[in-house]
Amino acid sequence: HRAGQEHSLSDEPAREYIDASGLADVMEHLAASTSGPIRMTHTDAVAFTPDEQPVLCRLVEEGRGLYGLHEFDAASSRTLEVAQWAAMGESQRLANHIPNEFVCYGTDLVRANTEWGGDEGRYAVLRDPVVVRAFVELFDRLWAASTTVDDGVDTGPILAQERVPVLPDDTEHTL
Repeated sequence: HRAGQEHSLSDEPAREYIDASGLADVMEHLAASTSGPIRMTHTDAVAFTPDEQPVLCRLVEEGRGLYGLHEFDAASSRTLEVAQWAAMGESQRLANHIPNEFVCYGTDLVRANTEWGGDEGRYAVLRDPVVVRAFVELFDRLWAASTTVDDGVDTGPILAQERVPVLPDDTEHTL
């Protein structure tokens, strides 16, 4: 393993740690120094508004793809922030559960919690191509299994449908 690291083509370390206090600035730097779509999960861990991410907003305005996967419970408690990201150009979906907060910057690197499923604290910037590809695959699978978000109410595709019996004691509330 160490011999492979010695012969690595990258001058940058495969893993760096950052604290939550500098996270917004690091995220701006990572967005500016990478290419490809940004795949971002949103849990309750850290909530930044587009106003706090001007470089990212500029990159999206210039055509860089931004895909936000919001955990349903987190999105319902932060509807204003979710709407701001949508207005900024984020393609959005809702998921019942996101196992860990992370952001894939193209296929260059990933920023993730150091503790799987952790909420706040320390984060790692991961550059190992196999690890990055695994996170991209995880995001893509979560994205494919999630619900599309659009501007309408009940305007998305039908995800499941079945007939159910209406019982004599059913009311508007129970239905």
